Amino acid sequence: DMTSFSGSVFVEWLNVTTGFELPVTYGAVHNALLREGHVVVMASAQYTGIEGSERALLPLHLKAVNPERYGSLHHPGDSFSYDIFTQVAGALRDRGENGLLAGAEVTHVFAMGQSQSASRLVTYYNAVQPLYRAYDGFLIQSRGAGSSSLAQEPLAAIPTPETVLLRTDSNAVAINIQSESDVLGRSGVPSRQDDN
Repeated sequence: DMTSFSGSVFVEWLNVTTGFELPVTYGAVHNALLREGHVVVMASAQYTGIEGSERALLPLHLKAVNPERYGSLHHPGDSFSYDIFTQVAGALRDRGENGLLAGAEVTHVFAMGQSQSASRLVTYYNAVQPLYRAYDGFLIQSRGAGSSSLAQEPLAAIPTPETVLLRTDSNAVAINIQSESDVLGRSGVPSRQDDN
């Protein structure tokens, strides 16, 4: 209901660990977001969510679920996921006729993701956000100590260090939520850093 739109948009980097897309963060916070009049967008940024995976628990990737709508899509690989995620923010801020929100006044765009998606958001926050400033804030939930590679096959791999901290000179706010099982079970202890 755009008559109660708050001006804030939350974009979830959909999690593809199962071989298909899951809105894990949305599942945890959707009541609060929608009650406040925020728009929530699910971003299909990664290859597996569109094209599928041989290791998927079920064949529920977009092309399998709705071939008529998504069959013509071609995802070039996860190296392009950061650009896709940036373009989503741009389309949401576009107030023209091509904008996703039909000219609505968007005041803030926030990124959110959990687990594997959180790992990709850490890389995005540190490497891409300073260049394009596409998002105003990040909700990073349940990440490990490292972050996802900046590029993967079929391109030349650009790995990240085993332990990655969030940069402290960003224009965007980041909230990094770690449960006890994330800190201990996902080896998140080395990536702990002070609030600032």
